[in-house]
Amino acid sequence: MSEWIEKRLGEMIYINPSSLSSNHAGIIQYIDISSVERGKLLGYTEYDFSEAPGRAKRIIKNGDTIISTVRPNLRAYWYVQNCPNNAIASTGFAVIRVKGNNNGKFIYTRLQKTKKPSRERKLMVIEQMQYVILSASKIMFFLIRLKNGDINDMQHKKNFPALFCHCKTAISSTAR
Repeated sequence: MSEWIEKRLGEMIYINPSSLSSNHAGIIQYIDISSVERGKLLGYTEYDFSEAPGRAKRIIKNGDTIISTVRPNLRAYWYVQNCPNNAIASTGFAVIRVKGNNNGKFIYTRLQKTKKPSRERKLMVIEQMQYVILSASKIMFFLIRLKNGDINDMQHKKNFPALFCHCKTAISSTAR
């Protein structure tokens, strides 16, 4: 008998697991927010790190998901694949890397499939300042429902509820 189990996303992922140090040397392929649009990499800019923008810090690897934390309504997200070893993302992105054998593509699908969230859900995951931002630390507290508790069980992909629908309890229980 199959059973649905809720887990915190933080049990399955790391957020921003690695960054370049300020004394890094060498050429990087920099990906800024304008280089990513709705699941597509539009390009990157090559820099010597000493001349790169100050936000060029997030190390990304194939299998990661990057999602813009600045103006998330513009939907700058990408499942990283076929990227060069020296690819570096802006600190305007949250880099999501799966732990262990978890399925990175599944996590990416759940994050990007969220259609226009209701105002209530939107307010649960974003904070209002001068412009809309998504708090990377709150992503760890999102709840995700899994069939039999297994993220690698792709059978439930078709009728799976949007990830953001299950974040209310998790976020309201965290300290602000």
